[in-house]
Parts: sequence; C-alpha cells; structure tokens
Amino acid sequence: AERVVVPLVRALDASVTLAIEPLHAPEALALDAASPVAWESIAAFLRAVGDAVRDARPGTLVVAGTRPELVRSLATRDAKLDAVEVYTEGAKVLSGESLGVGALPLIARRDTATGDDLAAHLASAIEQGYAAVFLGRLEGELIDARAKGRPLTDAGARVRALLVSRPLT
Repeated sequence: AERVVVPLVRALDASVTLAIEPLHAPEALALDAASPVAWESIAAFLRAVGDAVRDARPGTLVVAGTRPELVRSLATRDAKLDAVEVYTEGAKVLSGESLGVGALPLIARRDTATGDDLAAHLASAIEQGYAAVFLGRLEGELIDARAKGRPLTDAGARVRALLVSRPLT
C-alpha cells in the first residue's frame, strides 16, 4: 500500500478527488472457480489500503463495489469502507435494508445506455436513501471540458438535461 497507493493518492488533485476504489469488482476474485479468494482476505486488503489512503490524504473516501447479491459479503467483513458501490441495472434500486448493510452509505453505480430511464433511476436511489449515484459512459464534455469534439452519448445528453432541470440544493 505504501509503495503503490500512497504515491498515487498524493499525485491526485485533492480538489477533484472524492474517493478511491482500491479494488474494482472484488467478486472476480471471490468467485474465481480455479482459485477463489476469501471475502475475509479481500476485506483485510481493503482495510490495509484504506488506512494508507486515509493517512496519505485525510478526508478521501475509500469505497468498493460489487453486484447487489454480493454487497453483504463485502459490507459485513470489517473492510473499513466509507461506502459501498452497488452495481445497478434498470430503474429500480434495492434498499440498503434489503441488501443487509446496516448504516453503511451506498452509492448506486450505473453504466448508462441508450433508452435508460435515468430520472427514474435517480429518483429510486434518492427514495432508497443512497448517498450518491455514479453514472458511467457519458462521454464528451461531461468528463473532459477540453474535448469539445467528442459528442455526448444519448445518456450523457439526458443526464445534462436532468442536471440542468434539477439545481443542486
């Protein structure tokens, strides 16, 4: 953690870095038929890396994400996460209670596609008490303002319209 994560965290711009996800899709390790890694080992890794991140950049959140049916496996093993990212599909988002995570904050992650009902997805996440929503695959200037030549995806254009119509409070 000290040789890889700490220099990386220190190199990131603190003004735009909200969180670090030390291990994306831990279920790939836990469910590997040839050589599965125990959830306890995954939690120990996340704890160690998370502690290093917090020491290097206090206030930076440490998160990890997984599929809804595996959130409890990740959230209940003392990984010292600040939030769990729940991979979601469709407009309906499952509640933290139904996922069995207690008071741990949840982030609804959604890779957008043409035809998605993003407003319904956002409303469902708010209704279920999620702390945040992460939308992927938006493209263009929502990600890089200097890349004017890259068009927004259909989902990106709809997210922009949704954000414009719903001022932050």
